[in-house]
Amino acid sequence: MLSTPTVVIVTDPLCSWCWGMAAAIDAARSELTGRVRFDLLPGGINVAASAPLGEVARARLAALWREVETVTGQPFADAPSAAPFVYNSTHLCAVLEAARVLEGAPPFRLLTRLQQRFFAMGEDVTSDAVRRDTLHELGYGAGAVERVAASEPVRTRTTRQFVEARSYGTNAMPSVLFDVGEKRRLLAGGYLDAATLVATIESAL
Repeated sequence: MLSTPTVVIVTDPLCSWCWGMAAAIDAARSELTGRVRFDLLPGGINVAASAPLGEVARARLAALWREVETVTGQPFADAPSAAPFVYNSTHLCAVLEAARVLEGAPPFRLLTRLQQRFFAMGEDVTSDAVRRDTLHELGYGAGAVERVAASEPVRTRTTRQFVEARSYGTNAMPSVLFDVGEKRRLLAGGYLDAATLVATIESAL
């Protein structure tokens, strides 16, 4: 018996266009229920960054948010959190992987809520307080998730996921991969609206 095809979304908690496409992904997941499985692969944003986001970079990011909001219709705050934070998603991606390990399923709810709080609410989801509050809100044991996220296997796997995400011929996020159990291949790189995403997936079935 043929296995159910898997659609893998290359995404990130701190990727503006990924939040822009979040509603389209939710719609596609709903419309294609039973026909394909959905999974996610974290791509990593600014994984080498160690300095807090500067004012010029903050203004540039705010301008990008306006562009993504105009194109996609997703809500964005006026600007990123005013609190000093390092715009680096490495630990957040490890937290997503830890949630997958503990829950046994792709952590789409956690990803979406982190994106919503960062982009739509302007909160610093890299902070321990906001991250732990988000985990508690969704019913996770924050301490357990953080312990797994800090473990060597999960940190190593997260780094490997970043490398894999960049191996499909595009650096754009979000990207859509198609997996029928033999090899993943790239279907699309960059933003797609819901109708185009569904049509793109259906063309691969």
